[in-house]
Amino acid sequence: MTDPREVITVNSVSLAEQCQNHAVRTAVQQIRDGVPSLALGTLLRSIRTCANLDNRPLSAERVQERADQLVHRLEVSA
Repeated sequence: MTDPREVITVNSVSLAEQCQNHAVRTAVQQIRDGVPSLALGTLLRSIRTCANLDNRPLSAERVQERADQLVHRLEVSA
């Protein structure tokens, strides 16, 4: 039996990482479409969803870490 805390990967990229990538791509498109408030909601919802895929507790530090990662990716992608 595998360790439930083990990070699940597909093609050597964790599901949480794939989730974040998708959230950023979606948010960038929403910003380009002129709905930045929808983009913000997309990113905020992805913090919990992606953390759940990571099989790690969602502490305040993890939320901040995820938010920082998403903002950085959004800046790079936009």
